[in-house]
Amino acid sequence: MGSGQKKEKRHGSDTFVGKRALVIDDNRTAREVFAEMLQAQRFDVSLAASGEAGLAELENAPPEHPYDIILMDWKMPRMNGIETSRRIKKLPNLPVAPKIILVTAYARDEAVKDAEKAGLDGLLIKPVSPSSLFDAIVDAFGRTETQKLVQPKIDRES
Repeated sequence: MGSGQKKEKRHGSDTFVGKRALVIDDNRTAREVFAEMLQAQRFDVSLAASGEAGLAELENAPPEHPYDIILMDWKMPRMNGIETSRRIKKLPNLPVAPKIILVTAYARDEAVKDAEKAGLDGLLIKPVSPSSLFDAIVDAFGRTETQKLVQPKIDRES
């Protein structure tokens, strides 16, 4: 009975097994918090401290295991999240364009306009909860694509 409960509890967390996430944020604490939340959702997570480092990480990812989603800080020195996102979308060697969710603690209206203009896949306002992160990721991937991932598995051990 105990193992059945464990399976049921973990079922939702298996949704993103095998998916890769990249967190691009100049704040170390924010990177670590997002990494923990994404790892709890079973993502394979990498971190980058700047837009430049994020671009390098994407360019160096193995083509057979590209990044699926990026959490992008909006306000960063040198290259902000919008500019970094534009450059990511222009990278020629990405086998699949990753979904990009803009994360900000600042003025929501301006962030929404910037994210929409850049064609990003979502927006999160800090502080971010695990459930709001999950919802934003599901929305970014599209509800129907995510539903395919969440289909219950038949338990043949019964």
